Amino acid sequence: MYPDTLASETGNMEDEVCYSSVSFVKSEEIKPREEQSVETQSEETVYTEVKKTGIQAEPSPSQTPADDGPLPGRPRCHRAVVALGLLTAALLSALVALVAYLQLRYEDASIANQRLHLKMVQLQQEKETLRMERDHLSMTLGVIFQFSDFPVDHYCPISGNSTQDRKCSRPCKEGWVYYQSSCYQFICSDDFYWEDSKNHCNKSGAHLVIIDTKEEQAFINNHTKFYYKEYGYWIGLQKTEDKWQWVNGSELIGGYWITNEKHKCAATMPSSDPLKSWKAKDCYYRYRLICEMEATVWPD
Repeated sequence: MYPDTLASETGNMEDEVCYSSVSFVKSEEIKPREEQSVETQSEETVYTEVKKTGIQAEPSPSQTPADDGPLPGRPRCHRAVVALGLLTAALLSALVALVAYLQLRYEDASIANQRLHLKMVQLQQEKETLRMERDHLSMTLGVIFQFSDFPVDHYCPISGNSTQDRKCSRPCKEGWVYYQSSCYQFICSDDFYWEDSKNHCNKSGAHLVIIDTKEEQAFINNHTKFYYKEYGYWIGLQKTEDKWQWVNGSELIGGYWITNEKHKCAATMPSSDPLKSWKAKDCYYRYRLICEMEATVWPD
């Protein structure tokens, strides 16, 4: 009968254990705690007591694997994504800064190229100006060297008293008249023989006037005036071996004669008809004279 008694006592003990466990759980639920803490503590206490008594308790429906907390790899993945985003933002910022820097450098280089181009153009213009000034000076010296005694005051007068600068631009010497690339001097102060008139013109680098065209003849006649009856101006025409020749050796063809008989030297007389003003005169008459020389062409 002993075994029955042992079994009966064992059963009583299990009942007491279960009862004490239930009483323990109830006493724990009465304690004033937060709702989530009480539930968690009760479940842990029941699990512990059941394990001691060998009774297997079924898991609570709310205690699922999904509620065991976040998986170990999820925080690491989140940190990696954040780090990757930060790295991408940093790279984009660096790229934007690099593009802005390159754009600034490009603009600076473009401005520098424009300034260099303008400087090159300016230097080229200065070079061209210097070349033109050099050529102008060379041509000016070429004109001056044509004279054995250059009359600088006649051709290159002082342009300003303050600077004393000279400008060589006159085609004719002072007191001479310019017409169709020639300069003419009408000597009205003294009377000369024809030969003396020729020498006087030669001393000034000119010659007695040579009339080639109707226009020149009209110009000469318009610049002569009466001063005595039958007094005129010697021109560079003389008869040699019954032929009229100009002082440069060329033979006269035609002419604007009033009369050309008897005498060997020619003078132009002031006339109302410019195409009839020449007269043959004795070479020892004392007349006024007209000198002619080529006009000086200065470089522009």
